[in-house]
Amino acid sequence: MKALPQPISLNLLATTHRKLKHSISKLFTRKQQSLTFKIKRAVSKLPKQIKLVFILHVIKGLSHEQIAQLLSISPATSKMWLMTAKYRLKQELLSLQKGVSYVQNTQR
Repeated sequence: MKALPQPISLNLLATTHRKLKHSISKLFTRKQQSLTFKIKRAVSKLPKQIKLVFILHVIKGLSHEQIAQLLSISPATSKMWLMTAKYRLKQELLSLQKGVSYVQNTQR
């Protein structure tokens, strides 16, 4: 005859639950850090002026008019450079997902 399985103690169950929760939390944190690193790397690859407009608008929250005054450009140029930055970042992040750098491919 087969032996009946031993009942699991509540203490063991609670310990296992805490360990699993901790492991999932660490995994999420690593994935989040990895994504943050990829975004920062993609932003660093942008041309200087385009990167500056992106940082001033998206991160610092400046308007296109404020950026235009700071950089001595028109608000339309600021908007265009921001659109260019977003497009290039999207392409770079998509290519990283596939394992090929967009920036390397566009410079050939």
